[in-house]
Amino acid sequence: MNKKIYTTILITIILVSGCSLGSSEETKTVSNISTYESDSYAIEYPPDWEIIAREKMTSDIPSTVDIAFRNNVKNEIYTANTNITIHSIDRSISSKDFAIASTNKIKKDLTTYFEDSSSETQVSKTDKKINAFEVYFTGRKTANEPLIVFHQIYVVDYKTVYTITASYKQNEDESVVKNLDSMLKSFSLK
Repeated sequence: MNKKIYTTILITIILVSGCSLGSSEETKTVSNISTYESDSYAIEYPPDWEIIAREKMTSDIPSTVDIAFRNNVKNEIYTANTNITIHSIDRSISSKDFAIASTNKIKKDLTTYFEDSSSETQVSKTDKKINAFEVYFTGRKTANEPLIVFHQIYVVDYKTVYTITASYKQNEDESVVKNLDSMLKSFSLK
């Protein structure tokens, strides 16, 4: 596995909460849910959240980050967010194996790491389901930072890896956590 991919995922998780507002390729709003659609995937998000498109991200955000969504209620310590990274890989690997390799690397890069749970799941792709792997963990980069909860779904579609990451403060409002979990569960491939 490429060490750069794992480092990119970790950097993305940490940095996205500081990005500026951007626009999406296409959004549709129905009731209290909006849908962001790219050429290869779709994800639902709360319509009052900020969309941070690739072209609006600062240079410290890795180029593999395709899109990010940030809670409209800002917090000076950490603002809840979800981001999607897309990586090309040399060979096909299972979503579970990629997730395990990624989280092993993340464990080494964080000063504190607690895996809360992990399990196999599935993601919709057009009219079928493909295997994915879901991980919940809590961690921090330095001892002075607050503990952050991470919820990730790893999806390998042949030689493309999608990592959907939600992150939030450990004591985040329950409605925000529910929104983040719903976003990850709504992710689908085209």
